[in-house]
Amino acid sequence: MNTSPDLAGMIRVQLRYADGRVCAVDIRSTRPQNTAAVFIGRDAGEVPALIGTVYALCGKAQTIAALMAIEDALGVTLSPTQARARDALRLAEMLTQTMMRTCLGWPRLMGLAQDPAPVRRCLLAEATLEQALFGGPDWKTPGGTDFRPDLNAALLVFENVQGSVNDLLGAKGLANDMQAWLVAQSLQSFGALAPDSDPEQGALMRQWSAQPVRRIRARYGAGLAARLRAGLNDLRAISDVLAQVLHEGRTDTHDVKPALDRCGTAQVETVRGTLRHQVIVQHGRITAYQIDAPTEANFHSDGVVPQGLLGADATDIPALTRAAELHVLAIDPCVETHVEICYA
Repeated sequence: MNTSPDLAGMIRVQLRYADGRVCAVDIRSTRPQNTAAVFIGRDAGEVPALIGTVYALCGKAQTIAALMAIEDALGVTLSPTQARARDALRLAEMLTQTMMRTCLGWPRLMGLAQDPAPVRRCLLAEATLEQALFGGPDWKTPGGTDFRPDLNAALLVFENVQGSVNDLLGAKGLANDMQAWLVAQSLQSFGALAPDSDPEQGALMRQWSAQPVRRIRARYGAGLAARLRAGLNDLRAISDVLAQVLHEGRTDTHDVKPALDRCGTAQVETVRGTLRHQVIVQHGRITAYQIDAPTEANFHSDGVVPQGLLGADATDIPALTRAAELHVLAIDPCVETHVEICYA
């Protein structure tokens, strides 16, 4: 996924090998630290509209997490109707990002034909939903706004997206080609978690107990095949929940009476895992802000990325490079990464 490099940064994963095996994995990140400090001193009501411009990665999820944390700090209760509408935007963003990984990222690394059409439909759905549900981008206000959604327009565009998901997962869809490729390359187990290890955040954790994922884990462990299947399951699950949320929509008004100044917290699910915001508001202004993204845990020096690469066969460097890139993509599809392999 393309993001602004000065904000999203890059993660370099260096594999060192000796005696035909990967013996060390070094992870270096250029992701800037403490970027949320730019919001300190600002009026709390202004921040949600700004945060998506600072963080292009999961921009809607970042906006919603900011709204929820600030509302928590101000003691503002959002109506269930508007909470569901916001959730529709978050789910649509997750669907787009999952579709990007499935139709562009995985096929590119496998040497299969990419399919950008479903991605374009998802991007259009995101923009259309924002307009249909909120009349544009003016929903980024603590406590919500007057809400009169055009549900017919929202459901119509979603039907097109759901059709793309069905085609992708169908008998002749790209999903089957990707799964067959892993079998042909004998990479089903590559990067598997150690027995009894907990799954990383993201699709694998969300789909850990789903029957198709359980079946693959039992045979090959929690490696590339299980992570691919989890991502494919995620496509269906996200689209189904999004449909439910859209069918529940109704008009709503808002009445904001902020009364408190305190610490507020929020967490929302993104395609790569749980995003957490914590904010302190005093006299209506931000005095502290902290954002914890799941990428930092996934790429920790002792995290799931290096664990899955240590000990890998290094007798065929091009094949190892491709497998390592797939491993990284399967775990965190959002941050730009570069895999390097060198002799120890």
